Amino acid sequence: KDASRQLLIIERAVKRGAEEFGATWDFTSNTLCIAYCVAPEQLVAKRFKNVCASLGLQPRLEQTFGGSVNNHFVLHGMNGIVIAPGMNSCHSLNEYTTVEELERAANLTLSLMLSKE
Repeated sequence: KDASRQLLIIERAVKRGAEEFGATWDFTSNTLCIAYCVAPEQLVAKRFKNVCASLGLQPRLEQTFGGSVNNHFVLHGMNGIVIAPGMNSCHSLNEYTTVEELERAANLTLSLMLSKE
């Protein structure tokens, strides 16, 4: 809702600016990513926290402004979260992970897949 409202504000500003200078204008938009929110009390988040606890991992639920394939899943009614282990200097030339982080991620993924929750 906020993004749609902001887009409308931008479109109106472009229109006003064009009209002020007697210019023609064409405004199109294409939404490539729809935001979603997973509340900590939702089953998918609870399951994640429980599996982390069973593995001795400290879960962190973070709000991001990024996009992933999960944005598309949510649009089709599939509730999920993005597990992002090893986010060191992410999206930079110095981004890296370690073998230990990859092993923890693999064990977490397997445990989530086998979870009965």
